[in-house]
This record gives sequence, structure tokens and C-alpha cells, in this order.
Amino acid sequence: MNDDPTVPPTQPTIETVLERINALGESLSAEIVKARNDLSAEIAKVRVDLSAEIQSFREEVDEKLYKLDCKLDVLNEDFLEIKGEQKRHGRRLNELERKVS
Repeated sequence: MNDDPTVPPTQPTIETVLERINALGESLSAEIVKARNDLSAEIAKVRVDLSAEIQSFREEVDEKLYKLDCKLDVLNEDFLEIKGEQKRHGRRLNELERKVS
């Protein structure tokens, strides 16, 4: 034991506890840094993978939209042709009805 009255009798125990707390804090800090680095690497990998998937999806959607646009053009042409024929038949029918009356 220490005979110095200015040093409390529990001082060595407190110093030991503080040393252990500091060691634990350093250990936790190191683990946090490692976890942060691992997480950053994973996030970067996910971003690269996601970017590639998005690009692939975009190309697929562009291709399908182009095909749909072509089909709509064909349908529009057919529709306009049918409407033109209906108009022509309507005129012919009106002429025939006028001749009969």
C-alpha cells in the first residue's frame, strides 16, 4: 500500500479500470473503422452491379419500346386505310341512295 495521504487507496484500481476502458475504446474504434471500410467496399460493389443491371434493363426497355412503336405505326396505317375505305363506301352508298330516290 501507498503511505502517501494524497493518493487515495483505490487509485491503482481506478487506473487499471481506466486502462481497460481505454483499451476497449481503442479496440471498438478499430472494429468500427474496419466495419466502415468493409461496408464502403460493399456499397461500391452494389453500385457497380446495380449500374450494370440498370443499363441492361434500359437497353431491354428501349428495344421493346421500339418494337411497340413499330407495331403502333402498322396499326395506325391499317386503321387509317380502313377509315378511308369506310368513307369511300359511305360516299358510294349515298350516291346509290340518291339514284334510287
